[in-house]
Amino acid sequence: MKTNLKTFKVLLLGIILIALMEGVSAQTGVNDTESSNVTVTVSAVTMIDVAPASFSYTADPGEACGVYLSGGLCNETVENYYALQVENIGSWNITRVWFNVSQPTQSPFAVGNNSFVDPGNFVQLTWNDTSNDWFYVDRKEFPEAKTIVYLRDPDGSMPANLTKYNYGRFRNASREYFYMLKDTTGDACVVGEMTWIRVGTRPRTQDEIGSTDFSAPKEAVDWHQINLTALTTYAVGNISVGPLTGYVVAVQDATCNVRFSKWNKDFPFDGANNANYSFNGVLTPGDSLAKRIGVLIDYGIYTGTKTGYLTAIAEGAV
Repeated sequence: MKTNLKTFKVLLLGIILIALMEGVSAQTGVNDTESSNVTVTVSAVTMIDVAPASFSYTADPGEACGVYLSGGLCNETVENYYALQVENIGSWNITRVWFNVSQPTQSPFAVGNNSFVDPGNFVQLTWNDTSNDWFYVDRKEFPEAKTIVYLRDPDGSMPANLTKYNYGRFRNASREYFYMLKDTTGDACVVGEMTWIRVGTRPRTQDEIGSTDFSAPKEAVDWHQINLTALTTYAVGNISVGPLTGYVVAVQDATCNVRFSKWNKDFPFDGANNANYSFNGVLTPGDSLAKRIGVLIDYGIYTGTKTGYLTAIAEGAV
């Protein structure tokens, strides 16, 4: 085919003209840019989110529930949650986290119903989501309502003299440790006069009677003594020996109720020179921490479904 040279030249010229026009348009057109400042001041706010929002368990008396606490032996929550997450959704650093739990107002034992059962009293946590250092958040125990005929008091009397001594048990699902109280005047549980609490070294189980002799010759064999310091309405002490090592113990004035805490720094535990923070460091905004969670169901708890509460408290700082 013979090429039309004239036509080719005309097309080429047209392409060049179009390219030149586009270049001129880009340089001399109406395009322009200008910026506006957008300034946002974020308030200094401490905020946390705790998830999941609920845990539920079905258990027999004496049973442990929680994926890692029970080793899968208990009917866990439907979703099989094994830990809770505390996230810093605020705008500045969180430096400390601790926990509170709901507690029974009176002993739930030997009452014939579940009115006074509070599952908050069953909750245990660990330091993080990989550890196995299980402790109650704040376990509340009540004096024994009836005489335990096989307990020997510090004077050697069996059963123990209830006009001079007061006793109860630290319940830990299928293991229970007896404890005994006395003050300097012989009147049970008067703050300022309570000087010690003795805690058994061996647990009572379905197969073993545990530590029951709180007389002097049995020190370190059947019991350890924790000295108490008087506050306003509690006498407190740090447990650094025996099976309850790591807890702060607090005995309430007049009622003789005893609390054992690891993850609660609020009064009266802040008076024991042991802050009991569950987290102590720097948790930046958007970061989170996790704790394994489980519950230990007491022997002698009346059947039924009850709801308790676990509350996380955070302290923020710049």
